[in-house]
Amino acid sequence: MRTIIVGGGIAGSSVAYHLAAQGENVTVIDANHEGRATDAGAGIICPWITKRNKNTMAYQLSTYGARYYKRLQQSLEATGFSDTSYRQVGSLGVFTEEQAVDDA
Repeated sequence: MRTIIVGGGIAGSSVAYHLAAQGENVTVIDANHEGRATDAGAGIICPWITKRNKNTMAYQLSTYGARYYKRLQQSLEATGFSDTSYRQVGSLGVFTEEQAVDDA
């Protein structure tokens, strides 16, 4: 089977990588616009200091994605992509109200 994925951002690249790892023939088509969301986000993946309701499926999905990154990096390194530029450096939350600190 041949799969064509339109968009090489984080979602498109992830789908392409996982399909290719299963032996599928994958082509990614991307316009490579400067400043697109993946580039502009600079790899920020930190759902834990968000104001989202932590009981929602969206929060659970983003938390799973953030936890999955370490395993993904190990998988990429095992297949020869040793320079992923990924670094786990932590996060900083800045709050202007004391209640926001308690809610975080």
